[in-house]
Amino acid sequence: MSTALEVAIGLSFLYLLLALLVTTLQELGASILSLRAKQLYVAIEGMLKEGGSSPYVDKLFAHPLIANLAERELKVVDGKLPTFGQGLPSYIPSKNFAIALLHVLEGKPISQVTAAEATLASVRATVDHIKVPKLKDALLVLLDETERVEKDADKQITVLTEQIETWFNDRMSRASGWYKRQAQLISLVLGIFVSGAFNASTFKVAERLWHDSGLRAAVVASAEGFKNASAGSLIGSELPIGWHGYSAQGWDLVVIPVGWLVTGLAVSLGSGFWFDLLGKALPLRSTGPKVSATSGRVETKRV
Repeated sequence: MSTALEVAIGLSFLYLLLALLVTTLQELGASILSLRAKQLYVAIEGMLKEGGSSPYVDKLFAHPLIANLAERELKVVDGKLPTFGQGLPSYIPSKNFAIALLHVLEGKPISQVTAAEATLASVRATVDHIKVPKLKDALLVLLDETERVEKDADKQITVLTEQIETWFNDRMSRASGWYKRQAQLISLVLGIFVSGAFNASTFKVAERLWHDSGLRAAVVASAEGFKNASAGSLIGSELPIGWHGYSAQGWDLVVIPVGWLVTGLAVSLGSGFWFDLLGKALPLRSTGPKVSATSGRVETKRV
């Protein structure tokens, strides 16, 4: 039982360290490639266009309330935004979106769009001329709902703004789900890549840990040190990974790559999962006999 538990701890420690590396690489890549900004742009583009191009997407992102959220000043040339995703905002508050959209649709100063005397009649007239069927239908539904819940014409523009905010937030919730699924796939690919790069085959690591009590004790000690100090690295982990002295023949040529795949799948579960599991497994071991990291023998208390 103790051996199996210690092997499980060693594998969990391996997955945790690799998952931390994958998270770092993933965040770095997302930042360089502006993945969040691109996902936001695609989500909003899906709201404002259908089929071909829409004149509202670039105008919305160029609006002061949206452009001010960008990492750097957006330079619009001939009504077009810069290279897709570069410099675009990665987050837009729903209030900013609603006001900017009304402004873009009406083509009036913001003060006029949100003025108390504004009524849905002028907004409806604008919506009737929208050439994008999907956008037009969505806004007409929101207009009808606004007129149903609010009869005071002076308050209807406020209610409409709130309706647009809700519409936007619902879209962002779906976009967040898309991004998470995309991130999960990227995490899996990176997990398999780093597993191969470090030659971290689950089957070979488990085999080494099972047959080498000294190595097993050293890895468990490293895991305990990492858990207590929340710091550590693959290099100082004592884990039996890497390419030094590596040789494979026969079935190893099949088993080891499959082991990389298993490691990659485990790593894709995330560092939080393995950190919590490691935290639960280590106390279980402390209740049983411990193996010395130097002698490989069970430690006994002296009386």
